[in-house]
Amino acid sequence: MHAKSALYANFMLDKLLSGLGDHGRYPTKIWSDMKTELVSDETITKDGAASLQRGVETVGGKLYLTDQRLIFEPQRINIQRGATVVLFEDILNTTLCWTKIINLIPVAPNSLAISTTDVEHRFVVFGRKDWKAAIDKQRSGILK
Repeated sequence: MHAKSALYANFMLDKLLSGLGDHGRYPTKIWSDMKTELVSDETITKDGAASLQRGVETVGGKLYLTDQRLIFEPQRINIQRGATVVLFEDILNTTLCWTKIINLIPVAPNSLAISTTDVEHRFVVFGRKDWKAAIDKQRSGILK
């Protein structure tokens, strides 16, 4: 499936699961499907449909930004179902980048790369510049 089509399908599924909620506001029902437990005093500041490139598979799911970390939870229909959690102190940088087929062939400039000391996570998200700004803002507050 083409990267834009996969992201659109994830977006539509996310809209249906969230009761067609406005992702600019954060009603509690949007988070009702979140499986990762929040730690004490942790709050979600942004969420939305996303795809994560894991090897040759593009895994659809939901991306959550909290005031302490970034959490990606895949949909149940994916082969790779484990959540990806990235602590802010582990992030080296955030970069706007291209979505790639099988991690080689660039297809669209709609991804956000999160680089850590161990790995680079590539997320396909709507509003990648807004996501980058939000992540960078949260990180700057934590890492001061």
